[in-house]
Amino acid sequence: MIENGANNINQIAVHVNSTDNIYTVDFAEITKKLNCIWRSLRFLQS
Repeated sequence: MIENGANNINQIAVHVNSTDNIYTVDFAEITKKLNCIWRSLRFLQS
């Protein structure tokens, strides 16, 4: 799950870098994926 979220964030970064534009939806998707990654990491620590 963590790897999948990181891959999706990387895809957004590639898109942003190729178009030189970032949109609110991009930020929302990054935030969603990062929250998922943090939840997974917290679960693994407990």
